[in-house]
Amino acid sequence: MRAQLWVCAGVISAEELATLRAGNVDVTDFDYTLEPDDWVGISGALETIREHHPSHTVWVGL
Repeated sequence: MRAQLWVCAGVISAEELATLRAGNVDVTDFDYTLEPDDWVGISGALETIREHHPSHTVWVGL
């Protein structure tokens, strides 16, 4: 299975995104940022990820 990575806007550079994608990592970059204490936003992002990857484990780094 190919690795799945979802990141908020501004977390990694365009060059880093390209390198990861070239290394067979499936990266989705949200077009918005989240703050560590934005539990509503984090919950919404997690729901979006779960819609695309049901039954997968989701790790959140803050």
